[in-house]
Amino acid sequence: MELVVAGQVDEGVVELEEAYNILPHPNVLYNIGRAFAEVGRYDEARDYFDRYLESDPPDREEVRAIVAAIDARIAARTGATAEVTPETTGTTEATGTTETTDTGVAATAEQLAM
Repeated sequence: MELVVAGQVDEGVVELEEAYNILPHPNVLYNIGRAFAEVGRYDEARDYFDRYLESDPPDREEVRAIVAAIDARIAARTGATAEVTPETTGTTEATGTTETTDTGVAATAEQLAM
């Protein structure tokens, strides 16, 4: 993480990936995602946050808010519109409709300031 903090993101990520290969802990995925997000590499950040969320972490709602903020930034960059608050929960087989629930999760100012 020292390299990431020093602004050497690529080198820092290489070290973090090596650490993950030795001891695959989900927090390393979070740290890599955060490193990419802080330098505006949102597509890469989202990939790592998605992998982190697959571990069902206790801070999943906070990380989902970070991902929503990242999606909004990606959408703004591409000129698309991102749906940030509703979370798709699945498609109902009988009707083929998509159900959504409002998670009530909003990104904090810190999360948006990535």
